[in-house]
Amino acid sequence: MRNITIVVLALAFALTAFALVPTQHASADVNASPHHGTVHCVRYGETLYSIGRMYGVSPYAIARANGLYNPDYIRAGQCLRIPTGGGGYWPPSPPMPPAPGCYMVRFGDTLYSIATSRGLNPWCVATANGLANPNYIRAGQCLVLPPYCGYW
Repeated sequence: MRNITIVVLALAFALTAFALVPTQHASADVNASPHHGTVHCVRYGETLYSIGRMYGVSPYAIARANGLYNPDYIRAGQCLRIPTGGGGYWPPSPPMPPAPGCYMVRFGDTLYSIATSRGLNPWCVATANGLANPNYIRAGQCLVLPPYCGYW
């Protein structure tokens, strides 16, 4: 009976000791460690190359840090760790201003909303930009808004 009491007390002590050890939860901030760098959530139309240029990091370093087997396949909404230190830096490029007479498509824009807000016919804008599918425009795309596209 004495041996059972000792085993139960030892087991209770061990469970209490493990319960007091702090653990890192899945919801912990990944930016807390200097080895992780920053986190970037991919937007539609971005590539590893464009993300790398944005942060001044090689796209291959980003692929390596995230365990990507195919660096050409990333999805919008996917969050990537951007490594810091090493990895083939180049100076980050400043954002390019839109060309004159060009509308830079923003996330959430549609061809219809862009054209009608400026009093233009959406089909005329699609034709002027050579869009085979007017439902397919992407953020960062430059659309020419011709002045001769009066609405209807």
